[in-house]
Amino acid sequence: MNMRIIETTLLPVLFILFLFLIGGYLYLSPDQEVSFVEYRSLQQKPEMTLKGIANGEFVKQYEDYFTDQFPGRNLWLKTYLKLQQLSGKTFLNGYYIAEDGTILPEPLKRFNEKEIKQASVNLNKFAGYASSKGAEVYFFGLPHKTTNVVVKMPSFVEIGKNKEKKDYFYSNLSANNMKIVDISEKFKNKYTQEEINDLYFKTDHHWNAEGAYSGYQIIKETLKHSSVYTDIENKYELKCSNKKFEGSYNRQVYDIVDLRVDKPCIKVPVDNKYSEYKVYVNGKKSAYDKVYAAGIEKNSKLIYGHVFTDDIRKINISNPKVEKGNVLIVKDSYGSPITFDIAQHFRKSTVVDIRYNKKQSLKDILDLDTFDAVIFLYNDGILQGELYEFDKAPL
Repeated sequence: MNMRIIETTLLPVLFILFLFLIGGYLYLSPDQEVSFVEYRSLQQKPEMTLKGIANGEFVKQYEDYFTDQFPGRNLWLKTYLKLQQLSGKTFLNGYYIAEDGTILPEPLKRFNEKEIKQASVNLNKFAGYASSKGAEVYFFGLPHKTTNVVVKMPSFVEIGKNKEKKDYFYSNLSANNMKIVDISEKFKNKYTQEEINDLYFKTDHHWNAEGAYSGYQIIKETLKHSSVYTDIENKYELKCSNKKFEGSYNRQVYDIVDLRVDKPCIKVPVDNKYSEYKVYVNGKKSAYDKVYAAGIEKNSKLIYGHVFTDDIRKINISNPKVEKGNVLIVKDSYGSPITFDIAQHFRKSTVVDIRYNKKQSLKDILDLDTFDAVIFLYNDGILQGELYEFDKAPL
């Protein structure tokens, strides 16, 4: 009799209560606009209209809204991934996790030759234009983790086409108007594979302080041949934080790997020379410590942008102790740790990330000033898209 009461009364009541709790949560709690794990916008509460109900669009949008805003969504997804991990699944959300905590995306199976070639053509064209205006042009291919870090994966996993994609890009570049340096190859000639692995965060897609510093040393050797370069030698020290570090790849698997696997560190001159530089961020006066490593003290949990330089549209840096050199440094996030290291060798440096420069193209920026050199700091994992659109501002 008691079981009959439970089946006919208690269970339906509990189910209805559950629905009310979920509905109340969705109604009272603020909707999340974006998922920093999935790097996408989340569905917001759809507007109810007669047309939307009639054509089924409202129901579809509300299903997406319910899925995206479900209470404890990230916890449920993390639990699901852990179950997959325990079952021995090779790739979780498209990522492989090695025994030491190193995370790598699934090897690239294909790439778009047309887009890669177009990026090369655009770079060649821009280098020719910059050269015609009297600027030296340098392209430094910074070594992305996917083309350099090697971990032991199951034998059935194919090597992938990451290196093939990079090689195809370089095969279409012209050295007529620019100096091209593939730092990946420099690393492989200088370090063992184990040493190369140590130059990268285990749970992030970027190099760490030691990796960036090693890349800077190679860049410096090339720039020494520039007519507007001033040689400066600094003693550097490593400063590390004990705070948790959330790597970009770890975020994609809902922080399955312990956040203390990576130790966030910076490598800076011992005499704090960079604090003497004149710095402007997006046209507003700033300071070195407001740009570089600005988030280390402010945040309880660190990401790559907190440790080095965050994504910024334009930074102007002036070294008052250097007499020559007005350079344009075009970078992506891999260039963030070494922006000031390179800028110290020139009188004036304009540092731009064209992904965030919505109103000006790189050609526009080049036309607004007289630059002695243009220095590209682009990682070799992303070799197409808006980073290589030089004649128009990104959408």
